[in-house]
Amino acid sequence: MNLNDIFVFKARQAKSIEKVMDIRWSGYKKYQLERNSIEDIYDHQENCTLLLAEDSTGNAIGTIRVMNRIKGRIELDDFLDLDNILNETEIYCAEASRLSVPQGPKSKEVKLALWKAYHRYCLAHQITTMVIAARPGASRDYQKLLFKKVGGGGTI
Repeated sequence: MNLNDIFVFKARQAKSIEKVMDIRWSGYKKYQLERNSIEDIYDHQENCTLLLAEDSTGNAIGTIRVMNRIKGRIELDDFLDLDNILNETEIYCAEASRLSVPQGPKSKEVKLALWKAYHRYCLAHQITTMVIAARPGASRDYQKLLFKKVGGGGTI
């Protein structure tokens, strides 16, 4: 599988959203007690976009959630005072969260395709700042993608 075999799109229909939740559950079940707890209030906000990656056969192979701060609060607003951390041009940003890609021989390519889709979303919406929150152990991976630390506790 190469990047041409990965299709990333906005999950709008119930079937696609169910695939998003299934893939998310596969990656987060070690942290979540029940399957139905994987979907949260942020998934239903107007400023939320759920991206789903599928292979050429239509199998779900990854997902990421994008929240547009121009259209409303993002999840990070509940944990950090972004207005004081980011400068005036950065406060209208987009947050990526809930990245979930099952382990496999092409999981790196799937992650790359999802990050590329997040970047293209930001370009299409004229968003110049992309934000994420990461556990401290994962921050190295995001720094390789040229994210920089802006707060404590592993947030970059």
